[in-house]
Formats: sequence, structure tokens, C-alpha cells
Amino acid sequence: MNKVKFYFTLFSFNVLIMLCLSISASAEEDVILDFDATGLIEPYIESDVDVSEQESYIYDDSQVEEIIESNSYIGDNHEGYNSVEDVIYAYADSINNGDKYAYISLFVNDERDIKMELADNVKDEFFLEESVEILNISELSVDTGVEAAGITDYEMMKYSDIVVCYVEENVKYKEDSTVCVSGLNYYVYVISKEDGFYRLIRVSVPQMSVVIKSGENFRTQKEIDIEEEQDQLLDKIIESESFISNNNSQFKIFRQKGVSIAASSYRTQPAITTIYFRKEINKKHYGKERANINFNSYLKNVIFMEWYVSYYEKSKAYLRAGAMASKMYAWHNTIYPKRLDAPYYACMYDDSYDQNYEWNAYSRNSKKYRGYVDETLSFLSTRYLVTKNTETIFETQYRRSAGSYHSGIMSASGCWELAKKGYKYNEILKYYYSNSKVTNYEEVKVKKKK
Repeated sequence: MNKVKFYFTLFSFNVLIMLCLSISASAEEDVILDFDATGLIEPYIESDVDVSEQESYIYDDSQVEEIIESNSYIGDNHEGYNSVEDVIYAYADSINNGDKYAYISLFVNDERDIKMELADNVKDEFFLEESVEILNISELSVDTGVEAAGITDYEMMKYSDIVVCYVEENVKYKEDSTVCVSGLNYYVYVISKEDGFYRLIRVSVPQMSVVIKSGENFRTQKEIDIEEEQDQLLDKIIESESFISNNNSQFKIFRQKGVSIAASSYRTQPAITTIYFRKEINKKHYGKERANINFNSYLKNVIFMEWYVSYYEKSKAYLRAGAMASKMYAWHNTIYPKRLDAPYYACMYDDSYDQNYEWNAYSRNSKKYRGYVDETLSFLSTRYLVTKNTETIFETQYRRSAGSYHSGIMSASGCWELAKKGYKYNEILKYYYSNSKVTNYEEVKVKKKK
């Protein structure tokens, strides 16, 4: 097993981190920005929804310890594991034994707290797997791990001693879904050292082309097949909302019923994305914790939660740049889902860990503002952001204020300042994303569908 490890310096616990979370509301609705203890912004628009009902309960340390003791849920090792292999095998064992408390104990503290809250309250099944068999484990090198797993700037700053393991495994799911398909699978396990022991941050789908190009793959035909399937997901033309699924691969490829879909020289955005709900407003509306959502509908609601739609009146470039960032972030994470550990099994969360989404953010705003969003998405419907030479999509990270020239992270406030100076939307995108780490130091371009 490759023992090369990589480490990231923990810059500061007090740095304001996360995605930009600005929202816009109609003139009839007051906007509330609620800062929580971590400095994140949770946006709400006053409505009939009782905001107090959106509060989630988190166990305190003493309660977590009490549950640990009462369930003995770390087995023989009551502290943690000293090797990444042991963590991964324990992960599989906990699923095979149906032991959600043993499973929860394997994760970093903040993720463990969230999973503990969900363990007794989740409406759907906690585990979707029937069985997991670990076949091979390989520790990836620094550059390969960062790119293949889509390690975010937030993760780099928050966690130290990060290790990315590439794992080959046989998985049987209770029921196949858009992100979970039974059979031979390849995942990346993102692991950090915390309190002296290795703990899981997340389990995700790797960008297979990166792993294969590095030569750190297991050199199987299945890996080549998956790489081709990921490319097909980027290249397929999807013109209908009526789909059937191909269950014979790790990744679902949606096809239009009865129509042959040929590859094209341009790419079309996904038709749906799978979201795990951590907000009560979404859980109540959908009646469950996870749902497949029409991609365009998802974007309409996200834009109202993440950007000041009213700024469109002064600068179309601001909203177009912001909407493109939201669109490509969702696009990338739909192709390469990050939230595959229990109980999520989704492409993204509905909160600021990914992009803020509320099912009625679009409909509860004024007709005028809805028109601004409709025009923006109509304009962007034939356009997408890619690297200039290789024409690949990438994760368009953005934040409320952090972000600088060629940093690979767009600043929402900086986006507005550039728009006021007369920058076009594509120039704003190039300003932040060109020649950055997330694009492998390539320039970026907006490609238009012919």
C-alpha cells in the first residue's frame, strides 16, 4: 500500500469559512441574516414558516459519551484507530452489523454530532447498504487525493493530517438509486487525524480520470469503464424530464425514453440532482430526508438563497456570474457526489456545507424578482464554465467575502464590486477561477452550446 501521506496546515479556527450565503428577497419580505457560533450565515425570508421549527438539536459532549457507554459502540477500541486501513474496515463492519453507533464513532467530531442527532430521528433507513466487502485500499498521493476527492479549501483549513484513500469494494444496496448502485464500486475515503486517531470526514465518488492519469488506480477494466461513464454523463444530451436508468454501472446514466442519445461536442447540465435535507422546511415539504430534484428547479431556489437577486437591476453581470458558479458547483457535485456516507447518500446537502436550498425560496419572492432569475437561467442554459484547453468542468467554490484573483474561490462581495466596475460576467469568472489550483492552473472559458 502506498504510504505517502499529505498534511495541511490548520490556518485558524476563527477564519470566516464557507460558501457565500447572501440572499435576495422581494420588497414585501424582510431578510434576516442569522450568524451562528461558527460565523456562518443562515439566511431566512420572513414567511409563514416558523423559523424556530428549523432549529436542530445537537447532543452535548456528556450526552454523546453517555450514548457511547450505553451502546459500547466502538467495540474493543474505545478511543479510535491508529491506521487508515483499520478505520475503513471498521466502517464496513459497522454497516454489515447494522450498528449505526459504531459507524458514527468512526467520524470526526462535528460530523459525529450531526449523525448522532440523526440516528434516532431519521425517517428513512439509516443504512441503505445490505453489505460491504472491502477488496483493496490504496493511499493516494497529495495532488491526486486533493483533485480526485475534490478536497475543498474549507476542509484543508478545518482538518489537519488529511489522508485520502482510494478503495475498491463490493457493495449490495437494499435498493439502487441515482447515486447508489450495487456491484463493484470505487470510492474515496477522506480521513483526518483528530485527537491522535484517524477518523472519517466523508466517503465520496472519485473523479476517476484523475486517479487513472496518476497511475495510482488498481488497473482494472472496471475503472476504465467508470471513467468512460463519467465522461458520458458530461456529454449526453438530455432534453426530456422522462427518464429510465441503466443499473449495470456504478453511476446512473439517464436516458430519454425511446430515443437514441448520441454524444455531442458540447455538454448539457444534469436533469436531476439528489439532495439530503438538513433543514426542517425541506423535510416537512418533501416528507423525507432525501429527494431527487429537477436540476433547474434546484437552481432557481438556490439562487434566491445565495445571491442578491435585486442587484440584477444594476448589473446583470453580477447575477449571471453568481448563478453560473452555483450551477457549476451543483453540476460537478452531481457527477461526482460527495455525500455518500450514511444516512445521506446524496450529491449535496441543502445547507451552507454545500449550497443553501429551500423548496419555496423562488415561489415566495415577487414576480419581478422571479423574472430576473428566469432570465438569468435562460441566458445560462446554453452556457457552461470549463477549463480552456481540456474543457473539463470543475467545482466552482465561492464564499460571501473570501476569494481573490486566481484563487479558485469567488467572492460574492468581490463579484459585485467587479460588476460595478464594468466587468462582464465571464470576466468575473475568469478573474477568480483562471490559473487556479481547482483548474490545474488552466485558464477558464464560458462555452456556448451551438
